[in-house]
Amino acid sequence: MGESFKTNYRAYLVRCWCEADGAWRFSTEDPHTGEKRGFRDFQALVSYLRSKTQKTDGGIGNEPNVQS
Repeated sequence: MGESFKTNYRAYLVRCWCEADGAWRFSTEDPHTGEKRGFRDFQALVSYLRSKTQKTDGGIGNEPNVQS
């Protein structure tokens, strides 16, 4: 893989499940690093993914401040 591809490519396994109280929960797993993150609602998941795909001065996707 070219260097550009590595810095401009993201892959995540996204899991969704419904808790007993009816609330939906979400998690992501990076298949390359094994890093897992949990999210208490859909908006938090979308915020995280958006932050990982936004263009910044330093490249794409700075580490967000997302609560699990």
